[in-house]
Amino acid sequence: MKKMYFICFILLTAGVIFYFSYEYSKENLGKGTRDPELQSMPEVEQRMEQMTQTAYHESKITNITVVKLQIMDLNNDTFEEEKINTPVYFLEMEREDLINYLQEYLKKPDAEDVKRGLKAFELVKFSREEVVIRKTFQKDEKKDGYYAMAENGYVTIYLADRTTIYDYTDIAEAELPEYLLENLKKGIYFEGIRELYEFLETYSS
Repeated sequence: MKKMYFICFILLTAGVIFYFSYEYSKENLGKGTRDPELQSMPEVEQRMEQMTQTAYHESKITNITVVKLQIMDLNNDTFEEEKINTPVYFLEMEREDLINYLQEYLKKPDAEDVKRGLKAFELVKFSREEVVIRKTFQKDEKKDGYYAMAENGYVTIYLADRTTIYDYTDIAEAELPEYLLENLKKGIYFEGIRELYEFLETYSS
């Protein structure tokens, strides 16, 4: 009988030890033994979201973006660069948006740019911190026609290339109005021979 009691006591003790061991293991699995990579997933997701937001902002023009305009004038062999105020319509533009805007502007530039001979309007640099755009000017050379120019005290007529002399005149610079003389020093273009002859008849003595 005592032997039976002893066996029951052993079995009961083993059962109690097993129960507490199980509860202890379950608690540790729930708290302290998770995979560190799984525990850090919310942090990784947060960092990825921050990176996405940063990339989003870097791809757009904001009110802190510095905008610079370069002017390349091939007519005079000059180059200038200046910082300009960020146009309101530039805000929130991405690279492709700005490129499309420049291309559309080139199709219908304003009168001043047309007069100067706008040939290209392109994007040089694009970032959240700085945007650089460039206008290139070059007037079309006249293939036909004539130029009247004041030089050496008289008016000389050149062909459209401005180097080949077409005729010498006896129109003296001293006899011309000041405004006309200033234009002749730069060169006055005549598209046809009739226009040229009318000019010569008007100012010839």
